[in-house]
Amino acid sequence: MRKCIYVLFLIIGLSSCREEETALESKKQEKTFRLFNKESYKQSKISKENSFLSKSYALDFLQAYYSYDLKNGTNYTGLNIKSSISNSYINFIVHSQIIEDKEGNLYMYFPVMKNEKVSDIYFSSINKENTILGLYKLKNTIPEYNDIFSAFEIAFNRSNRNMFSRGQGVTDIEEVVITGPSNPSDDMGIIGPGQCEMYGQCNNSGGGNGSSGGSGGGGGTGGTTATAGAADGILEIPSARELAWLLINTSAAERDKMRDNVKKANLYANTQPGFHNGLGDALRHSLWSALDAADLGLNKAKEFHTLHETANPASDGSNAMDLHNNQWGFNWYSQNGNPDNNIDKFLYDFFAAVNSGQIQTQPNQ
Repeated sequence: MRKCIYVLFLIIGLSSCREEETALESKKQEKTFRLFNKESYKQSKISKENSFLSKSYALDFLQAYYSYDLKNGTNYTGLNIKSSISNSYINFIVHSQIIEDKEGNLYMYFPVMKNEKVSDIYFSSINKENTILGLYKLKNTIPEYNDIFSAFEIAFNRSNRNMFSRGQGVTDIEEVVITGPSNPSDDMGIIGPGQCEMYGQCNNSGGGNGSSGGSGGGGGTGGTTATAGAADGILEIPSARELAWLLINTSAAERDKMRDNVKKANLYANTQPGFHNGLGDALRHSLWSALDAADLGLNKAKEFHTLHETANPASDGSNAMDLHNNQWGFNWYSQNGNPDNNIDKFLYDFFAAVNSGQIQTQPNQ
């Protein structure tokens, strides 16, 4: 009898160990999102400078749901030109502040637009561990709903109506400060909640970036196509973050100048060998960044070109090379002005910099 009891305890112990091992293994395999920089969030709480971070998080939410749209043929963002055009979409350009609940989960509110008017309120949440993302419809029966809805309507009426248009650029929009429910966890789920694989936005292998199926859009009509077309001639396959940045931070006239700058940079780059990861590539980035600095201003050009490299990570180290050569272009502009006014000097200085090792013509150089 005593032997039987020992055997029984041994079986229970082994079973318990296996369960713990399985749970630990499951936790190890749970991937995190490559979006939502939690360290930046912590720093912003310390410095109390969170307006830029809230814009960054809004773009991360947009990137996640844009990837979801591409993977599933939906069009919640209104940016998926491969899906049917809808007159209703979530506008991530106008957003609330970042709200943190008692468990450390973060969420933001966004308006749903229909016929260019606020029609509903959604919110998205990312958990403390950066592993679970969900999109929810705020119930219109909660006491705070009318106040939240009105806050977005007021922001819409106070600001340029073009900020709600998918085909127009805007410059700067203040966040909508929400004092609503602290943890609206019982609201209606629209997407998810799910892990990063569901959105194609995993930090490590297995999720992909989810945006490779997108394109810069065509020259057709319709709200969605017009929005995606904002990047036409500037970026071949824009990510949602790049597209949103262009719409938020540049006017149509500035984007036309950016298109001209791409053409000029490509024209000179094609005279040299190695359009990708070569001398031509180095010339293209150096000239492109300097031209954009002249037309957009140095800070705005730096923000765009840095976003372009960080939003499209490459495994061959070419992003670091491009950032390095971009900086050379920015420095040249700071010292000499618009290269359009003295392209001969720009080219002379560029090739001198190549010979002195200041320009990188290969990744990891």
